[in-house]
Amino acid sequence: MPEIVLLRSRPASWRRPLVLGVVLGLLALGAAYLFYERYYRWTFNELGNAYDPETHMVYTEQAGCIWGGCFAVLLIPAVACVALAIRRRRMAPTVRITP
Repeated sequence: MPEIVLLRSRPASWRRPLVLGVVLGLLALGAAYLFYERYYRWTFNELGNAYDPETHMVYTEQAGCIWGGCFAVLLIPAVACVALAIRRRRMAPTVRITP
C-alpha cells in the first residue's frame, strides 16, 4: 500500500512582515500625495509662502518638506519589511508529516 504524505503549509512567520510592509507602503503613498499637494502644487514666493485665492489659505514651504520626510520615514521600513517577508518565504522549509 502506498504511503500517504501530508505536506503542512509553511509557517505564518512571513505573513506578518508582508502585511506590515503593505500597510506602511500605503501610508507612505498617502504621505507622498500630501507632499505633492502641499509642496509641488504651489509656487512659493521668496518668503516661502503660497496663497490659495479659492480657499483663502496660506501654505508654507516647510509643511511640504515635513510630508516628504514622513514619506521617506515610512517607505524605508516598508521596503525592509517586504524584503524580509520575501526572504522568509523563500527560506521557510516544507515539513513532511507522515501519518
